[in-house]
Amino acid sequence: MYRIVAGEPDEPPPYAELYCRSNFTFLTGAAQPEDLVERAAAKMYSALALTDECTVSGVVRGHLSARENGLHFIVGSEILLTTASGTSFARVVFLAQDRLGYGNLCELITLARCRAPKGSYLAQVADVEGKTSKATHLVGMTGCLALVLPDRQVTVEALFAQCMWARTWFPDRAWVLAPRTLAAGEDLYLWTIEQAAARSGIRVAATCSPLMHTRFAKPILDTLTAVRHGCTVANAGLRRYANSQNYLRGRAMLEQEFPECPRRSRSEPPGRLRSEPGVEADFAMVGCG
Repeated sequence: MYRIVAGEPDEPPPYAELYCRSNFTFLTGAAQPEDLVERAAAKMYSALALTDECTVSGVVRGHLSARENGLHFIVGSEILLTTASGTSFARVVFLAQDRLGYGNLCELITLARCRAPKGSYLAQVADVEGKTSKATHLVGMTGCLALVLPDRQVTVEALFAQCMWARTWFPDRAWVLAPRTLAAGEDLYLWTIEQAAARSGIRVAATCSPLMHTRFAKPILDTLTAVRHGCTVANAGLRRYANSQNYLRGRAMLEQEFPECPRRSRSEPPGRLRSEPGVEADFAMVGCG
């Protein structure tokens, strides 16, 4: 991942987790926002983004815990965007940079929730392209970063199209996430992300894709997975997560698991995120490209 430069202390590089889900992503996340924040602070992360799917319900708990633990906290949400015909187009993680971005993110979530029955949502590509009646101001999601989350079975061509779309509608605010969970076939998955990012000229951000604050919460994660699929843990089979790596790992471990990521300087971040009025959190240190 990063290389220690002469004259610098021999310690793991700074790291900010920009894609993290809690138990507010129902039957998916296996940790409370407070537990995730406390773990990130203990591991000396630079920042933590709480990005539950189509909700910001957990950010109050996360924010209060972050203030107590002295951790930069970022508000975000994972949104599945679909076409007008209902076909899945792309998963995008939106991170609020300021008050305007937070307002736009909340409005997008409200719009998507109002379209669907309780417990589900329907967000359309047209919503963030300014083509939805009475919500044209959401065009480009001003005040938000857009991180494309690739599907595990995505091809280079399909991901390239998603990255070019993101680069078009979110200029200078578009990234693509590279989840590293040590699952089978992940090298091909990361290679696909690398190729699509290089061809589209979009930057890559490393992530652990955490669902737990510690790997010892794996039995809870397995139970939630089984409930979500309507079966027992014993019969969940391959629907369970293959290992316990979806947790907030230490920076030294991440340094070994992302050897392709260059070390970045704190003084030259490609962008900034505002976690609360007057407080900014660097996120440059997670970049892989």
